[in-house]
Amino acid sequence: STSGKGFSCFFGRPAPRCCGFFVIEGGLKFRSAGANQREKAKTYQLSYEFGYMVNHGPRWAYGGTLYWSGDDDGSRFAVRARARKWVTNKTALDYSAGLIVAGSDNHVGLKTPGFVGTASYGYANWLSLSVTFDAIRIGTRSNFPDELPDRNRTYWRTGWYFGGMLSHWPAIASPIILIVLIGATWDS
Repeated sequence: STSGKGFSCFFGRPAPRCCGFFVIEGGLKFRSAGANQREKAKTYQLSYEFGYMVNHGPRWAYGGTLYWSGDDDGSRFAVRARARKWVTNKTALDYSAGLIVAGSDNHVGLKTPGFVGTASYGYANWLSLSVTFDAIRIGTRSNFPDELPDRNRTYWRTGWYFGGMLSHWPAIASPIILIVLIGATWDS
C-alpha cells in the first residue's frame, strides 16, 4: 500500500515524504554493441521520458512513462512500466521496460511492437548513469540490401546504449539551452 502523506511531489522522494512524484528525464547515450551492418549508423541516442510514479513503502516506487528516443536514423516512441528502488533518500536504482508502439527509420521499414528497457543508477532528480537495450523489428524496405537478405521475413535489430540522463530541471533546461546554442552558432 502507498505510505506517503497523501500528496504528490514534483521531485521524487521516498515515502513518507511523498505519495507520488513526476518523472522527467532527458538522456544522451552512445551505442556500444548490437546487430548493425552499417558500421557508423546509430552511434548515439537521445531520449526523453515523462511519467508518474507512486511510492509503495519507504523503498519502492512503481509507475509508468512515455518514452521517446531518436538517433541518426530515426526515432521510436514507447510506453513503459517503471520501478524505482530508493537506495538512500537521494539516490535510486531505476528499472523500466516497455513496448515500442510507433517510430520511423530512414533506411528500413520499422515494424511495431518492439522492446526497450533501461536500468540506471544515480542522484535522483538530477543525474544518473544508464544502460538501455532496444530491439526493433524491421521489415521489407531497406536502402541496404545486405542487411535484409530475405525480403519476406521480419528481422530484429538490437542495440546496447550506455550514457547519462538528466532529471527534472536539468532535463527541462537542456533542450532549451541546446536550441539557444544552435541558434547562436547557426551560419545562415
